[in-house]
Amino acid sequence: IECEIICYASVHKIKGDYNIICDEAHAITLSKRKVILKNIQFKKIIFLTATLPESKYQHLNILSNNKLKTLTLDLNKAIGLGKLPIPHINVFKLTMSKSQLEKYKKIDQSVKNKSWEYNENKSRKNYESLMFIANKRKSIVANFKIQKSKALIQKLRLEKVRFICFCNSIDQLNIIKGSSESYIHSKSVKLNQKVIDDFNKKKTNELFTVKMLTESANLVDPQQGIINQLDKEPLTFNQRLGRVLRANIPIMSLFYVEDTMDKFYLENSLESINKKYIKYH
Repeated sequence: IECEIICYASVHKIKGDYNIICDEAHAITLSKRKVILKNIQFKKIIFLTATLPESKYQHLNILSNNKLKTLTLDLNKAIGLGKLPIPHINVFKLTMSKSQLEKYKKIDQSVKNKSWEYNENKSRKNYESLMFIANKRKSIVANFKIQKSKALIQKLRLEKVRFICFCNSIDQLNIIKGSSESYIHSKSVKLNQKVIDDFNKKKTNELFTVKMLTESANLVDPQQGIINQLDKEPLTFNQRLGRVLRANIPIMSLFYVEDTMDKFYLENSLESINKKYIKYH
């Protein structure tokens, strides 16, 4: 089958008769939709997306001549059909030391206070203040995991395992990665593509990231993944798990701290995952 692969930013360069597959279809905008309709004559169009915001539905429906049909294939079903390998999800429970517990209780109370203030007065200022302290609490919990994460990374390095490590913040990444230069984040933009290319060419076996590579990323043969901090959105976990699902035996390890908001994030992230794929440590 002959095909051309282009990014959405270059779709204006394509003209002619094609059947189209739009990966990450939630990235289609009004301008891209108009360019596709103007330049490409197609009989069939397929959209692929992990999640489609309501605001983007109209774009897809117009491109499909108001004949949009939805077929849902969730992770468990794809694994059951043999389309994806069986993942091994390792969940490492961490408990806080006395000093960590005191630190957490203090910041947690601050979050509760700010939440009460916001509920009383839903102003922009109160919302930003709540988000600031909530993110600070999240970072504190994430940093409780640094030593355990570094120990796992050292083990993978000794075993020459190819892995990707999702960090909560740039500060955390800088601690966890050690002397490694294989990292990408919002402040390393000029080097990001080279780091990814080196990983894909197998010049390096590790890749550290902050809020990147969750989607729209082609990574060559990552065998394992590490998640240092879960989010409240379960989709984020599924997308990150997807980064290692090209391996024959994909392994994803994640850490959570007992008696913190982490427990909620954990249950939310794994709710739709078949429990037989999960092992608790």
